[in-house]
Amino acid sequence: YFDSESSVHFGNISIFKFYCNKVNNLNINDALYYSVEKECKSIAKYIIDNYLDKRIKLSQSYVYKLLSNSINLKSSYIFNYLIDKFQSVDTKLLDSEDKIKLLSESCYSNKVEIGMKITDLILEQNTNEKLIDFTLPFFNAADSGSSGLCQYLIDKKVFIDFDLLSFQVQNLAFIKKDVLDIIIKNMTKIAKDTFISCYLKNAICAKNK
Repeated sequence: YFDSESSVHFGNISIFKFYCNKVNNLNINDALYYSVEKECKSIAKYIIDNYLDKRIKLSQSYVYKLLSNSINLKSSYIFNYLIDKFQSVDTKLLDSEDKIKLLSESCYSNKVEIGMKITDLILEQNTNEKLIDFTLPFFNAADSGSSGLCQYLIDKKVFIDFDLLSFQVQNLAFIKKDVLDIIIKNMTKIAKDTFISCYLKNAICAKNK
């Protein structure tokens, strides 16, 4: 039985090409989706290189789903390849909200290279200088213990609502010291006092359990 999923099942580019020759109506969108899901780099690259301008139907939701699935793969290769190719076709395939969600996912999974790439993309394409809220990605980076991503967002001078973060102490009670130092260093005095007071209280409670 020839279908999109079985065409990439073995992760073999020769077998995939055989399927393409045998099945005229092979769903290329599904084949690309499955190749990303299974981290078949050679097949994903072959599909993009040969069908991007011909048979792949790019919608906002489809592009988002592909990139979201590629974030948690072992290697960042497929994510980087896909986003570069999609951006070369249309820089507006994803809106700023989509990019922030992807950034949040990469921060949650501690994918530093991908997080940096998405951050740069958001800032480069924010041509109207609209205020973009990076609080959730920063929180996820802190929660995952990624001091590198936290510091990168700080260095890029993005908007982070530290007053809001000061009330998330219970969720940040066990973060790494270097991440905690970054947060406290960048808070306003009022937010800092609130955070430290609540942090110590939660840390003591957690220790006594």
